[in-house]
Amino acid sequence: MKVEKFSLLECERFRIEVKSKLDGKYYVTIQPVRWLGKEIFKLWLNLCRRNFMNLTGYWMMERAFNSRAEAEAFARYMAEKLEEPAFLYIGEVKLTHPVEQAGRHLNR
Repeated sequence: MKVEKFSLLECERFRIEVKSKLDGKYYVTIQPVRWLGKEIFKLWLNLCRRNFMNLTGYWMMERAFNSRAEAEAFARYMAEKLEEPAFLYIGEVKLTHPVEQAGRHLNR
């Protein structure tokens, strides 16, 4: 995967969230928090497409899951790959790494 290269290309921060909707599915959405350059955006699209995510409006990717555990595992995986310290899980903040490791990620 080209994730390591992607993480180093001035991509600031991402919002990763797991939502529950009325259709009974759980949706993982990933959205850049800051503007990205054209080339960086293309790399981000490729990463999300490799993980079978659909492009929605506002530069946001979304993927549906039938189980809560699968959605949480995928959100945690993407947060780790995008070097985010935490993600939102149905209104609750979940840390990507154990507490002793999270401090170094929050200070970047």
